[in-house]
Amino acid sequence: MTHRELIAKMTLAEKCALLSGRDVWHTRPVTRLSIPSITLSDGPSGLRKQAAEGDHLGLNASTKATNIPSAATIANSWSPEVAEAMGAAIGADAAAQDVQVLLGPGLNTKRSPLCGRSFEYYSEDPYLAGKLAAGFIRGVQSQGVSACAKHFAVNSQELQRMTSDSVLDERTLRELYLTNFEIAVKEGKPKAIMTAYNKVNGTYANENAHLYDILRREWDFDGMVVTDWGGSNDHALGVQNGSTLEMPAPGGDAVRELLAAEGIPVRVVNVPSEGLFRDQGTAYVREILTPGVPRYGLTSGLSVNLRTLVGDDGFIHGLNHFGYSAPYKVLDEKFGYNGPSVAVEVKEFLKSLQ
Repeated sequence: MTHRELIAKMTLAEKCALLSGRDVWHTRPVTRLSIPSITLSDGPSGLRKQAAEGDHLGLNASTKATNIPSAATIANSWSPEVAEAMGAAIGADAAAQDVQVLLGPGLNTKRSPLCGRSFEYYSEDPYLAGKLAAGFIRGVQSQGVSACAKHFAVNSQELQRMTSDSVLDERTLRELYLTNFEIAVKEGKPKAIMTAYNKVNGTYANENAHLYDILRREWDFDGMVVTDWGGSNDHALGVQNGSTLEMPAPGGDAVRELLAAEGIPVRVVNVPSEGLFRDQGTAYVREILTPGVPRYGLTSGLSVNLRTLVGDDGFIHGLNHFGYSAPYKVLDEKFGYNGPSVAVEVKEFLKSLQ
């Protein structure tokens, strides 16, 4: 049974229900068709899966996971290979902890070091940010976990982030704020994109038809588009323009809104539902269609115990499962810091995860 055949068996209400979350970290299941919920968890500096009841503020304890350097530190390596190794490490943790979607990488363009989330974005250079994000995405998805690139788009401040309006002309939008996402989408091929809280030229990002036109039609992105948590302002308009999933848990209102919306044909609801199924295929539909087959190829929490990573201080940092750092310098008699040795270490790490 294909994902299209599954969708064909669903009622309109069930399709609409798939487009909004059940709780803080899970999508709604369709029990009648044995369709389980998808689990999403925060990244990108390490998996943040809450052990018990989920909450948006992170007040409840999270399961143990590998703590890796921040995106700002990864950017100092200037190496997509290092970013890919980081992504593979987090992807391995996510797969072992039954997480289907990792909410990362964050690749917004930095405008000021005062931004509260600059540490989890790569760079003020959109080209560098895009290349590193593409590497990170490839690493995460090599482990059978979907990466979710965020926050689309023009999200460069935390002050009044739910209501701010990023006003800019088309050239600035494309050259400075979309180049990074375009590279990440075309080269990294993420299974999911997260929209931003802010408005872009007067319209909230999650309902912004111009942004969706670029993402869906110009870049041919056909994956899942999820709101930032609490970032949906008009669910029906968002779905009509290209959104897939409203998070975290709007209750039955989101379903009723879609069912009652005028001008949104069944075809529009089918397309987001199809994206939700198809692009979580390795971790979602496969389990439905092949019961008894392990969802992931991993049998333990980590396939390797020592991660070889690069810090911005010129050290290679070996991080164990609990995040303790054991730095050591790679020396070269002539040049001091031996960069090529780092590349060799990273490649060996990636091979060990395959």
